[in-house]
Amino acid sequence: MSGDESSKRRKQSTPPRGSSPSQSVTQSPRAIPQDHLIDDEYWTDGDFEIVTSNGIRFRVPSYHLFAASWIFRNARKLAPPNDARIRLTDPVCETGYVFRLFMQLAEHGQLDGVGQQGIFKVHIKLHHLFLFLKKWDCPGLLAVLHHSISRLVEEDRGLDRSRMFIVAALNGDTRLCSRILEVSAKDVWGANRDGTPDAMIDAPTGTHIWDPYHWPVWFQLHCPPLYAWAVARAWGLVMASSPPEHERNPKAFGGRFVAFLEEVQDRQEIW
Repeated sequence: MSGDESSKRRKQSTPPRGSSPSQSVTQSPRAIPQDHLIDDEYWTDGDFEIVTSNGIRFRVPSYHLFAASWIFRNARKLAPPNDARIRLTDPVCETGYVFRLFMQLAEHGQLDGVGQQGIFKVHIKLHHLFLFLKKWDCPGLLAVLHHSISRLVEEDRGLDRSRMFIVAALNGDTRLCSRILEVSAKDVWGANRDGTPDAMIDAPTGTHIWDPYHWPVWFQLHCPPLYAWAVARAWGLVMASSPPEHERNPKAFGGRFVAFLEEVQDRQEIW
């Protein structure tokens, strides 16, 4: 690297809080030094360079970025001439792992295997991917992500359905929430931590995962309240009512959830 290029990069600064994503093309003076960057093992040959907030360098085909988001296109225009690079700065949703998921979506249009790779708390990583796609205004890839998660949940391919419901709820994806309820309406909780102090905050083994009486404390803490309320009402009306269990309709469960949620969201003032 020439001295002029290094000087240019040192002069770049972090955008102020609340600035648009396109402004994050600039680099913080406290950012990871160039010689401390780690190259991604897969994305090593492309005409555009992305450096994530945790110092992972991706060399990717620019058409993936520009096709996904107009903000990426504008960010490129703000970069110095002959410097095809964007520095990402958000420590939550612009990490190497999240950007790798983004590129998987952009290149292949799916996330096959993400639930079976043994990734610690993969549901949180997928939540961060939602945040990334919304921050960079990628509506096409948001639709792809919705479809991919729906398919993985339907096929029960390693994603915890109750946690993925929370991810969908946190990101306002009501249709994905409804689909998760439909395919998991009769799921039950696995073994809890019997005989330990944590047993009281777990769900009792073998109880239905959408029965609010048996929700574990983490579900109560993290699920958006209106979504939890709508699930509880729909469960009580459809799944916990008088018909025998084999006659209860999972499709109606998801539909009632949406109806309850929309009724509350349409009201300007509840309390």
